[in-house]
Amino acid sequence: ARPVDLWTQLHCLEPKLFGSYTEYTNNFCNRYRGRFGVDVSGVSNEKELHSKLLQVMVRRLKSNVLKELPPKQRSMIRMNINRDKNKECREILDNLKETRLSIGELMDSEARSANFEAKRLLLTAYQHSGIAKAPSVAQYLL
Repeated sequence: ARPVDLWTQLHCLEPKLFGSYTEYTNNFCNRYRGRFGVDVSGVSNEKELHSKLLQVMVRRLKSNVLKELPPKQRSMIRMNINRDKNKECREILDNLKETRLSIGELMDSEARSANFEAKRLLLTAYQHSGIAKAPSVAQYLL
């Protein structure tokens, strides 16, 4: 995980220790203004961050703490999806496929725009598929 991914939890635990989002990203995320806006995906001042993390976090390996825990099992469970929601998801995926195919034919700003649209459609597909599966998941869990 990147340091920026920890800020919300750390701010809830010890707001004064880690400061505001801007202070935190300036200190620990190698914050800089890039071509597409502010980039906070990096790491800086690792030793200082590590020493602060030791004040609020305890790290334990599952193998040391839960020796009697069985190995993880993964299962595929079929979910029924409402016909309308299924159609909606298929349309988004078809749009995504067309957009991805067009990227190779485009140049410069048009290609970047199409790439951005493909990413947006992918996130939309994840969102819609999650919503479509929610009733079946709830029924399975209850």
